[in-house]
Parts: sequence; C-alpha cells; structure tokens
Amino acid sequence: MPAPVLMLALLAADPVPELDFRSPDGTVLIAADQIVSYDWAMHTLTLKPGTREAVRAAVFRTGGDHTFVATVGGKEAYRGTWKSVVESASSSTAVIVLDNQRLHPKLPAEQIRIDLGYPARNFFKGDDPRGHPAVKGAVKAKPPGITVATNAGNRELTGKDAEAYRVTAAWLEERMKEAEAVKPGTTYAELTKAFKTDGGISKPAVHRFVSVLCPYLKIDVEFEGDAKHPLAKDARVKAVSKPYFEREFGD
Repeated sequence: MPAPVLMLALLAADPVPELDFRSPDGTVLIAADQIVSYDWAMHTLTLKPGTREAVRAAVFRTGGDHTFVATVGGKEAYRGTWKSVVESASSSTAVIVLDNQRLHPKLPAEQIRIDLGYPARNFFKGDDPRGHPAVKGAVKAKPPGITVATNAGNRELTGKDAEAYRVTAAWLEERMKEAEAVKPGTTYAELTKAFKTDGGISKPAVHRFVSVLCPYLKIDVEFEGDAKHPLAKDARVKAVSKPYFEREFGD
C-alpha cells in the first residue's frame, strides 16, 4: 500500500485503546503519548523528557489522596498509589515511586516502575493487577517509540506519529532508490517507468522529471545528442541531477 494511502488509513482507523494514568477525579497525569515505551517484564515505563518531574510536582504539591488510576481507553484497569522515597507510610497496593532515582541513581531520569507494595513487596496484598488483560493488550498494540535527533536535542515520537514516521521513511527510501537508479546510459523508456515529464518551463537542454508516485520528488535530466521533445524511447541519459523536492508544476 502506498505510504500516503497507508498514512490516511492510520489516521482514519478507529483508535486503539491506549494506556494512561489519571487521578481519581479523571485528570490525566501521564497521557498515552507521554509514554515512550513499556518494558512488560519489569513493568518499567520510559516517559518523554520532563514528564516524571511534572507528575511528581503535581502529585505532591498538596497533601491528600495520592491514588493513581491506570486506565485503558478511558476505562479503569486498576488502582495504585504514587509514592516518594521520603514517605514512611506503607502501602499494600501497586505503587509508583516517583523519585526512585534518589535511591537508584542508575535508573534513567525518565523511567518509572510499577512495583507491588511499599516500602517492600511483602507489604503488598491481593493479586498482582499489573497484568490486567486490557493493559497488556494496550502495551502490545502500541508501536515502539522512535527517538529522532534534532538540533535542540532528541525528540520522542510515539503512537501514530512513530508509525507514520516508519511508513513514510520506508516509502520515501523506495522513491529515492528509483531516482538514484537513473544514471548515464539509462534510456528514456526506463526512466519513464518511475518518472514523468514535469510541467512548467524547462531549460532547452535539460528536461525536468517528477516521480509518478511522489509528485514532490524531481530530477533534472540531460540526454545525449540533440535531444528534444518528444524524446525517443531509446534516447539515453547523459547527466542527471541529485533528487530534490519541489511542488509539481502544471502545464
């Protein structure tokens, strides 16, 4: 399926229920798109930069209820408790210690773990809720995130953004290969399997071609001899430019 069609399908498809973490009143504290990855074996979540600290500040800004609600598609899966390493009160639920890095310096700054009981597992009571089928389904359905380097630092892509990035990059790679296959000696007939003549004004000796499948991808081609329009099928390429992007011209 061509990338533009697949991207539209991704956008139009019914959204897959996603995991997020909320307060009991429904306020979203960790949104689905802030979860970069979920290590199911360790129940360790990697979050987008700044998310953990923002949640810690929001949760412990005031006293009161520190309950979190793990929800999938807006529906409650299970409840647990936000904790801090400075707290002395025990908990018998699933817990997320938001400043675990203070005790475990090697734990990356944007990771949190869902543990059982606090301050140790022997304080936990009941069945382990972390394997809830809806949560497991959401974690497995979520495409792995992608880290994209920018001049301002890394940017994390998740969910549909990550999937669209993969699809688009792979599709454009195929179009680039088609452009790079045009070399001196390529015939006009071979060239026009993947490219067509662009509209607008061209230089007399240079012919501008646009990708059939990507109307923004172009190459400038010079043919051997006194090549004029219309070009013969056996006309051969003398020189070709690097691929470049530009909007397609009308006639």
